[in-house]
Amino acid sequence: QDSLIAARSNGVIEWRDAATLQLRRQFDGLQSTPTMLDATSTCTLIVAGASDGAVRVWRTRDGAVRMSGGHRNTIIDLRMSADGERLLAASRGDVGVWNPQTGTLLYALRQRDPSVNLVLMSADARTLLRLSEGRLAALDPETGRERLTLDGHRGGPVSFGLGGDGSQVVSGGADGGIIVWQVPADLVVDLHGLTPAAAQTDGIPVAVAADGRHFATIGGSHRGELWQFDPLQTLRVLDGAPPRALGFSADAQRLATASADGDIRVVDVGSGTTLWQHAAKSEPALYVELDHRGQRLAAALSGSIAQVWAVHDGKSLLRVPRDEARAQALSPSDGGFVVGKDGVVQLWDLDRGALRWT
Repeated sequence: QDSLIAARSNGVIEWRDAATLQLRRQFDGLQSTPTMLDATSTCTLIVAGASDGAVRVWRTRDGAVRMSGGHRNTIIDLRMSADGERLLAASRGDVGVWNPQTGTLLYALRQRDPSVNLVLMSADARTLLRLSEGRLAALDPETGRERLTLDGHRGGPVSFGLGGDGSQVVSGGADGGIIVWQVPADLVVDLHGLTPAAAQTDGIPVAVAADGRHFATIGGSHRGELWQFDPLQTLRVLDGAPPRALGFSADAQRLATASADGDIRVVDVGSGTTLWQHAAKSEPALYVELDHRGQRLAAALSGSIAQVWAVHDGKSLLRVPRDEARAQALSPSDGGFVVGKDGVVQLWDLDRGALRWT
């Protein structure tokens, strides 16, 4: 109640005292114009969405980035649960529910009619409703199916809102009427119970080895799995949490995995042995890449950081700012690493730790 959150067109978010307007902290990192803002009830977390689809969550205490993700299109709605444990972000055609503390995607929905669809989450993260094609429905986040439809308007509803606990819904119809609905208690779904396995297939990573013999993905075990193509069968279940990013070395001998809990691994494809492991819960990787022989690993980390390690000893070779998750690449042969930031491309020599050119 004593906080004011404002966004500038250059992507800077300001947290101010509502009474005195004194600046408490600034948050940056968005590369396009902010379109939506929200916060927890006590303003411990602030979230912003932007016109390029980016979503970023900051901790107000120290300005630390807690999550960096989003969609491909402009963010048109953000809903943070009061306790800061669930975040809904919507763009034209896509909806996602994340754990903003870890950046884990828990639920993903691709909508059929991106021009009119609307999805809302209640403040207590216990109700998920969608307005689509003139129908208002309560969704089951585990399956994406409709559990209940609210029909009562002539011509269908055109807008709706949720009460604080999600048990009551107010809808406005094309007929000019307003209806208050009571959602049955047995149809209220607690989104706090969602696990990464509930995220639909749009969020499942897949990597194919260059020799065409193997691929890696999340399988029926809800864990990372290594498969072979001929004959088509699972070779092994990978250690660790379900991966959000996967990448083979060019010689197809090693596989890099990264999960939402911050765990990064390099695995020997032939034996399944973990050759190297790195854990950083505060900076989970969004993207991983190995060089030709799997001797170096590059990762795009939450917080707009690119980092490269030597696999044999875990030594950090380079750590620099970056823009988007894929605004970086390892050279296939000569120890080079290229990264993009603020419209500038930099080529680094990993062997010398020196900048070659910009």
